Amino acid sequence: MRRNLLLILAAIALATSAAAEDTNRSLGFLNGRAWISMSSGQKLGYVEGVLDGIEHTQSYLRLVEKCKCKFEAVSHYYAQSTFGEVVGALDTLYSEPLNRAVPIPLAFEIVAMRARGSTPEEIQTRLSEILRAVNN
Repeated sequence: MRRNLLLILAAIALATSAAAEDTNRSLGFLNGRAWISMSSGQKLGYVEGVLDGIEHTQSYLRLVEKCKCKFEAVSHYYAQSTFGEVVGALDTLYSEPLNRAVPIPLAFEIVAMRARGSTPEEIQTRLSEILRAVNN
């Protein structure tokens, strides 16, 4: 009985340390380090899932008569892009090693900002905000 308890405690400690050292996550989300290790099919599936989530969230917010949120601007860009174009834009963002800590859901915002014509300064300001949050 005591041996089983020790084994359980050891397993919990191991799982906790493994989770603490997971460099593929930032703020609880997969980040650029995970992105660059994905196959093309995995990237397409991830993009489709996130965009479905954005659409679902928009519909829900409209349903409960909430105000419009940032998702509207993001989804407008993605409605005019193919999944392959979105994957390419994320690949470009994550080609810069410093950006690999950016959680993938927040990287969608950066990609949409670029597509909307935001200035490089606006984009860099937002990236800096995200990276500060990740590092704190």
